Amino acid sequence: MNSLSYLSWYLSANLVFGLAFLVGQLLNGPLSARSQLKLQYSLFLFAMLFCATNPLLPAPKFFNPTLKVWNNSSVVNSAVNSAHLLENSISLSSPMGIQHLNINLWGLILLGLLCLVFTKNLLLFFWESRKINELIEHSILLRKVQKTSIYVSDSVVVPFSHWQPGRALVIVPVNLLAKPEVMRISILHELQHHRQRDTLWVYILWILRTILFLNPLIFIWSKKINEAQELACDESLLVYKRLEFQSYCRCLLEVAQMA
Repeated sequence: MNSLSYLSWYLSANLVFGLAFLVGQLLNGPLSARSQLKLQYSLFLFAMLFCATNPLLPAPKFFNPTLKVWNNSSVVNSAVNSAHLLENSISLSSPMGIQHLNINLWGLILLGLLCLVFTKNLLLFFWESRKINELIEHSILLRKVQKTSIYVSDSVVVPFSHWQPGRALVIVPVNLLAKPEVMRISILHELQHHRQRDTLWVYILWILRTILFLNPLIFIWSKKINEAQELACDESLLVYKRLEFQSYCRCLLEVAQMA
């Protein structure tokens, strides 16, 4: 893919994700929190699939060349006409070449910016992963069920969940040990994030924010998806897990005060 093709694909991808975001905002009004989250995920995956397969689609043919049989007189006339057209249009060919050069230049600039942003975000990602691994090494394993591990740490102030290839992690503050009900609800909340694949979507959103870093709608959509994830967790625990509403609100208040 040359710089011109990349620039065309990049603009198309921004347009597709912008339209998908607007469609999601129009449709998610009357839906429940879980349905809204599924809708956002579906639109996001559709936009990703479209952008990934668009370069593989055949380019449309705007015209089909016609077959023409040449003779000696037609060849001579064509050569004379071509020379005449070349003399008249030589002054017009230069701006078109400059315009094509400018488009290629913008494509190269955009590709360079993408490489810089990707490198910065990748270094930040590895740094955060290293900090989380160090946090786990200094935490106490509370319980492990298959690939899901629950840790207690004195280095965190609020519970959070994290996914790594091959294992799902939940880390809770050590002071929640003195509040069993709050700790139980907090762990259920973080486990629900794993069930909804929210912790996996963190990586997907990170990739899209890195590639489409010039599109503000991607960052707005990512923030709205994070809000929908939290609301879907609340709805799942209150409606389907049948937790007491007062206990759940008390837990949220406790965690908010700890932050």
